[in-house]
Amino acid sequence: MPDFSWEVFMPLNLADFDIDYTITRICGNDTVRHRMEVLGFTSGETVRLLSKFDSNYIVCIKKSKLGISKELLRRVIVEKKHQ
Repeated sequence: MPDFSWEVFMPLNLADFDIDYTITRICGNDTVRHRMEVLGFTSGETVRLLSKFDSNYIVCIKKSKLGISKELLRRVIVEKKHQ
C-alpha cells in the first residue's frame, strides 16, 4: 500500500482547478465507496475540478461533467497526474 503523505496525496476538494489528478483511493464505508464507483470514481481514473459553487463542485471524469458535494468530494484522495 502506498504511503499516503499529504505532500503528495490530498482530498480532491483541496485540489487546484483545471489540473488533471489521478484518483488513488476512495475513503468511507462500503455504501459510499460503491456510490462513488457507480459515478466513475475509481482508483487510477483521471479527474479534474472545473468549478465550485457554494459547497458543490463540478468535476470532469470519464469525459462527463458531474455535480458533487464537498462532503463526497473530500472522500476522494488524489495525486497530481504525471505528465
